[in-house]
Amino acid sequence: MARNTNPLSKRDQMRIRNNIESLRHRQEMTRQQLAYHAGITEKFLSRIINGQQLPSLPNAFAITHALGVSDIGRVFICELDLK
Repeated sequence: MARNTNPLSKRDQMRIRNNIESLRHRQEMTRQQLAYHAGITEKFLSRIINGQQLPSLPNAFAITHALGVSDIGRVFICELDLK
């Protein structure tokens, strides 16, 4: 079993997953196609979608661009806990 290296809350992980999956479906893309267009492996994309890993900033931009979105915040928006 892969170790989770994602420091985000479960809520933020779910939000990112839902954003990616919703936009992917709108583009009528498979996960394989999205990974290809983003220049990453399908396994890495799956780890991002499943909340097991965060992408680097360049990979986050590549995924966003592959989804046809210009604003990275539409895909990878998170709430900050500034206590």
